[in-house]
Order: sequence, then structure tokens, then C-alpha cells
Amino acid sequence: MPYCKVARQPRPLPVLSQGLDPIRAFPLDFSLPYLTSIPGEGVQRALPDSLPECDEEEREETRKQKKGEFMTAKYSLEEGMAVLKEQIPEVMNPFTAIMEQVTSDNLLTAKTKRLMMVAVAVSQRCEQCIRAHVKAALELGATRPEILEATSVAILMAGGPAMAHVSTVVLELLDEAGA
Repeated sequence: MPYCKVARQPRPLPVLSQGLDPIRAFPLDFSLPYLTSIPGEGVQRALPDSLPECDEEEREETRKQKKGEFMTAKYSLEEGMAVLKEQIPEVMNPFTAIMEQVTSDNLLTAKTKRLMMVAVAVSQRCEQCIRAHVKAALELGATRPEILEATSVAILMAGGPAMAHVSTVVLELLDEAGA
């Protein structure tokens, strides 16, 4: 899809330094305007005149692209791992063996380990990992409060990005599971 203008007023951004050369046509993302720099005036957002105005359909497509809705997964995590096991067994077989060993009961229960894996997945911001480990934790008897307490450790250690994943992906999964 070609870029198009989304009607909005340019908004001044903080001055980065004096005497900057103009930055031309630097896209921030699919819908944000471009940055320009004017010596003495700082960095400002501006819409290049060469871009056409967006119609309503293009605006909706831009919104979908920002949300990631334009991209659909070809494989689920499980399907993709099965394909990789066929195509790179020298990597996937040891990985699977380690995963089975690490996630089994030992000094820590399998449930406790899965709660740890949920926290690590959140801190790493891996949505597919979050989905897999929340599901596994629930199957091992973890409760909603236990999963949320585990994610609180991730929030403490990983900050805002972890909070974003807990407040969207984890809550969605727990609600879907009725936990």
C-alpha cells in the first residue's frame, strides 16, 4: 500500500540541537507523518506535499497495519515447531529434549516452572511464548491469581513493555480460559 496523508496537525517535537540539516522523508510508521528539522525551530512533524490524501478505506488499512491486523500467522507455534522438527531435526530434537527435562517435576514442580516460564515470556515480550506457557500453566492447575502474581515479577523486572503484554495478551488468555 502506498503511503498517504492522514489528516492531522503537525506538532512540534523537542529541539534536538541547533543547526540541524533537514531530515527528509523519514517514515515513523505507516500512519505517522514524517519528521523534518528546521534550523533554530527544532524537529517538527510534517506531511510531505507529494503524498495523496487518504480515503476512508486507506485510513482503515493504516489502522489495521498499526495494530498488526494485516499480518496473519501461517503457522501456530505448535505447527511451526513441527515443521522445524522435520526441517532442522539436529536443532529441534535437542531443544525438545531440554524442554521436556526442564519442564518436568524435580526440585521445583512443573507448575512452578511453567509460572516462571510465563514470567520470562512476558519479560521477553514473546506473545507466542506467553500463549503457550499460560496455556500449559493452566493445564497444570495454575490459577489466575498465581499466573498474575508470576507476571508481576516480569513487570517489576521488565517494566512498561511487560505491563503492556500482561494487560493485553495474558488477560485475554485468562478470560478465554475462564480462569
